[in-house]
Amino acid sequence: MDEDKLIMIDTQTDLMQLLSKYPNHPLQALGMCLKTIADCYVLSLGEEGTVKMLEAVIDSVNDGKHRQNLPKIPKNQLN
Repeated sequence: MDEDKLIMIDTQTDLMQLLSKYPNHPLQALGMCLKTIADCYVLSLGEEGTVKMLEAVIDSVNDGKHRQNLPKIPKNQLN
């Protein structure tokens, strides 16, 4: 596995652990994470660069690249 994938997995794990600390308020916790991430992008890229990045994110979602396709479990394997 290359370095970028390892960093991505570590970051995703850390973020999921953070969100799991607030099981009664998952959307609020996620919203605050997104706000903080947006603030970091504005500091790094400026407002114009952040808008371009967010437009790319919207295109990625609209292209179906983030769908959660759960595997189908055969009926004979269900409890």
